[in-house]
Amino acid sequence: GYLPYYVAKAGVIALVEGLALELAADNILVNAIAPGPILPPDDLTDAERRAVEAATPLGRWGGTGEIGKALLFLLESGFVT
Repeated sequence: GYLPYYVAKAGVIALVEGLALELAADNILVNAIAPGPILPPDDLTDAERRAVEAATPLGRWGGTGEIGKALLFLLESGFVT
């Protein structure tokens, strides 16, 4: 059941990269935030939560604050595209 998710996420990343390259000459910045696990669903068991954590490079869920920090970084930077 993960194939549509991975294909869609890869498509968004490719679109953002392509637009960033195309629009850079016009000083238009294009970015995307594509986080890993942020909040566990309520119906996840403890074992499933630990399995997700184990499969995540940082070994933890991100939390909504992490998305906010990434967004603020992109808004404050005039050089990242």
